[in-house]
Amino acid sequence: MCPRTISNMLSRAKYPQRLRFAIVEQNASSDVPCDSPATPCNDDPLQLMCVHEKQIDIVRVPYESATGPVTARAIGSRMYAGEAFALQIDSHLEFIREWDVAVLEQHSSTGNLAAVLTTYLSNMNSGAVGPDGENLQHTTPVMAHSGFVSTHGVDYLSHGATGAQTDHFNSGMPFLPLLSPYWAAGWSFSPGKFVVDVPNDPYLPMVFNGEEISMGLRGWSHGYDYYSPTAVAYHFYESGENKEMRKEVPHFWENQRAHAGSDLKSYKRLVGLLKMAPELRPGIDYDDREEAGHATGWGA
Repeated sequence: MCPRTISNMLSRAKYPQRLRFAIVEQNASSDVPCDSPATPCNDDPLQLMCVHEKQIDIVRVPYESATGPVTARAIGSRMYAGEAFALQIDSHLEFIREWDVAVLEQHSSTGNLAAVLTTYLSNMNSGAVGPDGENLQHTTPVMAHSGFVSTHGVDYLSHGATGAQTDHFNSGMPFLPLLSPYWAAGWSFSPGKFVVDVPNDPYLPMVFNGEEISMGLRGWSHGYDYYSPTAVAYHFYESGENKEMRKEVPHFWENQRAHAGSDLKSYKRLVGLLKMAPELRPGIDYDDREEAGHATGWGA
């Protein structure tokens, strides 16, 4: 769905010329590349993906080498080129009309230059976005849950969002993000400097869930605050109306055998770097590369 998402972002943006895409593509040879328009640009050069092709940068990784979303996001964060704002998302979203203006207005409404708008987006369904891109739900999933999860005997904090809350959180105002305690990887709109101060950890292969507590605490120690925004996009989850996607979408876990033991090493790094309940794990050893390096976001 990557090409569809890019086209959707361009067509629904008020100022598509101000967007730049930094994409980490982990495809099989049979998959459609992220920068493939509906028809070749030579046949229809007026397609938005063709008009704005110079704004799309891609790092292509064969799916056989994929070690999970955290690794991909770490590569993506290194593609940052000094933009005023940065948005980290997944490749399968639907956006509302003029989403680019709406998200900037929401960020401004916080009155906080160090605000990060972040949440788990609501599921895309037939009642979420109208045919012309109008937002039909006006909801805010709030990052307000957290609990310990265990992988290979290593306990780490995993987050969750409340069900999609209606605009009563916003007291009748069109844009009023809600201050929240946690950071979410699937939607993070921040000042561009956040990508420099708090880069994704490149040493967490085979991790799907758990890096968010590390990102969140490192961001907070650098002075950033998290807010749950009113939705300007929706996510295609493998549930509800989209449940048929479940049997069609491959994952990186198919590469587990080639990276045996790396997930345990990664989860030890997660809890080790955060000093998360070290008294419960005497003698725990972990990968501490770049732990003290302020430039990589570990310093306070």
